[in-house]
Amino acid sequence: MEDNLSRLLKNCPHLTELDLSYQNIAFSKVKLLANILENNTHLISLNLAGNNINNKGAIILSNMLKINTTLQTLNLVNNNIEDKGVQTLGKIVVERTQPIEISIIKNFIITGYYNETVYHMIKN
Repeated sequence: MEDNLSRLLKNCPHLTELDLSYQNIAFSKVKLLANILENNTHLISLNLAGNNINNKGAIILSNMLKINTTLQTLNLVNNNIEDKGVQTLGKIVVERTQPIEISIIKNFIITGYYNETVYHMIKN
């Protein structure tokens, strides 16, 4: 992972897709990754599936997506993200000027509140 972070930090033009799935990425690494991605202009697809990112990590990544408009695909499948994190990510999808696809299936149990949020996002 360190090599990939170094390449991201250097904004390597050949690094457009990155698979960091099931790497047991700790919260501190999510923060570091998000900080690096704020200034990255080449990565378009990031797979972070199965890393126990949770709500805190989802919020950190959402804040990064407000700045980084290059990333087009973010896979957060199986990451223990609950309603608050999913809602924050959903808000970014709606508000962001550049399109992004965020995969969030296989996370914690989704409550009725989340279902209403998704309904209103789809409706609008």
